Amino acid sequence: MDSKAVLRSKPRGSAQENVLERTKVVNMFSCKLLSSWCIHFAQKLALREFVGTLERA
Repeated sequence: MDSKAVLRSKPRGSAQENVLERTKVVNMFSCKLLSSWCIHFAQKLALREFVGTLERA
């Protein structure tokens, strides 16, 4: 289920609870973003290393 739908379906809690929920969603999003960036960087690095190995051969 979509995280926004989860927030909407819940009865309105205290402001603190809402902030907590929002923080959780933001953390999840930034984690996904960071991990995809890391994977991208690692692939780039591996490719460069591979090309370097080919050039030396």
